[in-house]
Amino acid sequence: MKRPRRWAALALLCACVLPGAAARADVTASDLFNATQALVYQVRVIDVGSGDKYGIGSGFAVSAGGLVATNFHVVSSFVHEPEKYRLELVRHDGTVEAVRLVSTDVIHD
Repeated sequence: MKRPRRWAALALLCACVLPGAAARADVTASDLFNATQALVYQVRVIDVGSGDKYGIGSGFAVSAGGLVATNFHVVSSFVHEPEKYRLELVRHDGTVEAVRLVSTDVIHD
């Protein structure tokens, strides 16, 4: 199966967040950033023993119910040693919250 290209996912996001964006030539990068920044998160893997950041990546909202998707490699250390690490999200406004891992897909990292 062929993997979708990143630009295709970005185009889909643009079309969902900025209706008609694909047809509008006046949409700027700033417009796109302002419309989507609340949907993008920093994902942190924290070492429980020290409280230090062990890993960091990004994630994005995939549902209104609070589900956030990230790549497996971002959370893999937590998956392999959950007693050693914890996960947290940082929102665009700097708010930090603890989260739990719901599912993984190693194949489609």
